[in-house]
Amino acid sequence: MVAARVSDVTWAQEPAVVECNAKFVKRHQIMLAKVLVDPSREVVPLRMMNPTDRPITLYEGTVVGECHPAEVLGSAEPRTTGTSEVEEKIPEPSQNKPDELETHLHTLMHKSCTGFTQGEAKQVRKLLADNGDVFARFKGDLGRTDLVQHQINTGDARPIRQAPRRLLIHKKEEAEKELEKMLNQDVVEPSNRAWSSPEVLVRKKDGSTRYCIDYRKLNDVTQKDSYPLPTIDDTIDTLAGAQCSFPP
Repeated sequence: MVAARVSDVTWAQEPAVVECNAKFVKRHQIMLAKVLVDPSREVVPLRMMNPTDRPITLYEGTVVGECHPAEVLGSAEPRTTGTSEVEEKIPEPSQNKPDELETHLHTLMHKSCTGFTQGEAKQVRKLLADNGDVFARFKGDLGRTDLVQHQINTGDARPIRQAPRRLLIHKKEEAEKELEKMLNQDVVEPSNRAWSSPEVLVRKKDGSTRYCIDYRKLNDVTQKDSYPLPTIDDTIDTLAGAQCSFPP
C-alpha cells in the first residue's frame, strides 16, 4: 500500500476511480490496481505491485495514475424466481448530451461566465463542450503536435559536449524530482546524442523550482534565421486608400 495525493480535482465531493498511467508502468515497471477513492481526503491509499526482483524508488510528486469521477450506474437489485435463480438488472449505458461538459471544464465554465446573461452563458457552454479536448484536464496534461518538427541549424559546427555542473545536495534532489516529473509527462526523453548542455535550477517567485538548460554555447554556433520586416511607413503607404468590409 502506498499513500498518494489527488491533485487538481474540482469534483472532490464525488467518488473517483484511480487507474494506472501507461507511461508510469512503462517507465517504472510497477503495476497499479484500479481503486475507488474519496478525492476529498488529503491522502488516498493505492495498491501497487513490483513484479521485478529489484527495488524501485519512487520520488515524491511522481504521477502514478489518473483520477476520473466514478459513474454511478445505480444499484442492481436481485430478484428471486420460483427456480431460485438470481437475475441482475443490467443498467442502460449512459449517453452524454451534446452540450454536456466534462468534469474539468465546470470550473472554467463558472469563472468565464461571471456577469454573463443566460444566453451568453449557454453559448460559452456549447463552445466548451464542442472544443473540450483543447483544454488541459490536469496540471500535467500538456499538448502535443506532430505537424511541425523544430530543427536547430548548426551548420558544420562540431558537437558541443558540456559536462553536468555540480549541484548542492538539496538542489540535486530537486533536480532529480523535476527531471522525474518531466520524464513522466513525456516533456523530455533519455538521449545519447553527441550534443549536451548543463542543467540550471532557477527559483521562481512562488518558491518552486524551474528546471532550465544552459544553451548559450549552442546558441553561439546556431545559424540564425533572418526574415527582414518592412518598415511601418512602407506598410502604411501600401495600405493607403484600401478598404475592408465585413459581412453582417
